[in-house]
Amino acid sequence: MAYVIKNAWVITMEDDAMQWKDGALVIVEDRIDWIGAAAQLPSCYETFDSIDAAGKLVLPGFVNSHTHAALSVLRGVGDDIGLAPAYSPKVPQGVFMSDADCYHFSLLGAGEALLFGSTTIVDNYLYIEQTAQASKKLGIRAVLSERLHNADLFKIPENRYEFSEQIGQAALQRAVDFIEKWEGAEEGRIRCRFGPHAPDTCSADYLKQIRELSEQYDLGVVIHNSQSQREMNHIQEREGCSPTEYLSRSGLLNQRLIAGHCIYVSQQDMVLLSQGQAHVSHLSDSNAKNGMMAPVNELQDRGVSICLGTDNMTGNMIETMKMAVCTARMLTRDYQALRAMDVLKMATINGAKALQMEEEIGSLKVGKKADIVIINMNALHNVPIVDPVANLVFNGLGSDVETVFVDGKLVVDQGQLVNVDEKALEKEVQQRCENLWCQVSAVDKK
Repeated sequence: MAYVIKNAWVITMEDDAMQWKDGALVIVEDRIDWIGAAAQLPSCYETFDSIDAAGKLVLPGFVNSHTHAALSVLRGVGDDIGLAPAYSPKVPQGVFMSDADCYHFSLLGAGEALLFGSTTIVDNYLYIEQTAQASKKLGIRAVLSERLHNADLFKIPENRYEFSEQIGQAALQRAVDFIEKWEGAEEGRIRCRFGPHAPDTCSADYLKQIRELSEQYDLGVVIHNSQSQREMNHIQEREGCSPTEYLSRSGLLNQRLIAGHCIYVSQQDMVLLSQGQAHVSHLSDSNAKNGMMAPVNELQDRGVSICLGTDNMTGNMIETMKMAVCTARMLTRDYQALRAMDVLKMATINGAKALQMEEEIGSLKVGKKADIVIINMNALHNVPIVDPVANLVFNGLGSDVETVFVDGKLVVDQGQLVNVDEKALEKEVQQRCENLWCQVSAVDKK
């Protein structure tokens, strides 16, 4: 596996986003072997397979720091439900899905993320084994966790928080079994974390168990945090503090934590997140669909590291970058609250840092993993180009992603998945979706 990418606009995200307008990059095996101006490309690479990237951007692959790939089953419906899918017993997800359902919808969700330039996804859901199998098939880099909670999620919409030892321990056992099987699998392309669902769905003792296991296995943690007013009210009533303070008391607020959402955070919460060196996954597109905006600028001002994730039912990181800029500007009424380069950093190197993987991914540098995207800017909606990053963020489309490498392997070619038959997958998930809706409808009638 050796490729030379030539004549590209290469943006490294190293050293203040160093770039070459007419650049070249060499891939040897799973690593970047050379990078620089095309005119200076050493002659020893002349026999390598060559990709002419004239008029195209070459970037590090996006690090999508918060996804639920299998929830692609609710595409087109989930955003209008009015509550998080995990809390709804009347939609075809979670308990209604078979292993085969989870696998195919994970294949769909992770495949879309890959097509839109995410070379790494951080995914948390039920039966995560199936997402691992889908990730293996696609060739995507994945950091995966089983969803952990000891509350009965379906009773929460009625404001009933009922905790069950049986629910909690069964989930923990699945998580441990998964980690022991998959951590470091596929030549290190699949990694694991612990994934408590949210502060309000995990009791204090349960969070303590999760913290102890994360220390025992030396793995990080992903969680939803301060994502709803219900969560805020319940934790205040139950624990006498905010969700962020609750995480701090539980010993989870540290540099190995990725906290998704963080919409309802106080100034004190921001201080705690900063002091703990926790990372916030900003879900700009998902939050905006629910009429919410996280205070990203204030978090950054407090020194909190921000990465980006797409959350449910979409994997379009380019749209997420654009929405991050727009919502930050609407929230602050400052038209320069975030700039295009700010959100590209969130989507690449910041995500790598959140995973403690910045020495391997997140930027283009000799010796780093060859996780690379090539984005075609040769289209009417992208020209003329003065600032390619601004064009990408404000005018780019997910479908502009043309080529994707993960670990030096070609996994998207000419805008198509290499390892999956897309047409067959489309038919399969449509039929499975219709079958699941029929099951849900039959149960609801009873």
